[in-house]
Amino acid sequence: MSSQRKCGAQGAAVLLQEYLKGTEYIVDHVSRDGVHKTTMVWVYDRRPANGAGFVCFGQQCVLPDGPVAQELIAYTRGCLDALRISDGATHTEVMMTETGPCLVEVNSRCHGAAGSWMPLARAMTGYTQVDACVDAFLNAEAFDSLPDVPPPFLASGQVSMLVSYHEGQVEATQFQKVRELKSVVFLEENLHAGHRVEKTIDLFGLIGMCVLVHSDPDVLASDLDCIRQMEHEGSLFVLAN
Repeated sequence: MSSQRKCGAQGAAVLLQEYLKGTEYIVDHVSRDGVHKTTMVWVYDRRPANGAGFVCFGQQCVLPDGPVAQELIAYTRGCLDALRISDGATHTEVMMTETGPCLVEVNSRCHGAAGSWMPLARAMTGYTQVDACVDAFLNAEAFDSLPDVPPPFLASGQVSMLVSYHEGQVEATQFQKVRELKSVVFLEENLHAGHRVEKTIDLFGLIGMCVLVHSDPDVLASDLDCIRQMEHEGSLFVLAN
């Protein structure tokens, strides 16, 4: 085919895939000699916005002791065994449907976003998937000492995507308002002066991403409320008249 792919490559193809209705999760593992250790379970925060049905607002960490998390972990490890993945990091996405978990994809890599989530994972559990992956290849004793699943969380945190409800030519950005929030430990800006901003309807339209971590869940919740209010107000940027 002669179509242009969204990310730039040529020769796009059409893939027909079963429509999965449910909640999408991420189950991150590190394996060594066929022993799989869960480093984090995440759930996507997807909601309707700007006329689109599944805009991604972020990712939240899930405690591994709940029935849904336990089912996801067992299912994911079965997928890794079926694919004969015995060593290294994996990033698996699973849809929890009304009939149970269904695999979306398995990636032989660590959780993405250029590692911006690592301060969050370390604050929540005391270690990260990257740490575990290094141990899996270089320090068997350290890997063996890691818990089978993440321990009880030590802090509150999540990844938050920044969504635009407005469109126009950007005269200036005001992301410093996000940086000044108490729980924000990382901020990626996808929008700059001179750009045209569109209403967010998919991942390509996100105007930024931030990672929030704090010992007090009330502080985290308050900061998230501030971010959502700024999105609706359009106060993260100034549009040209």
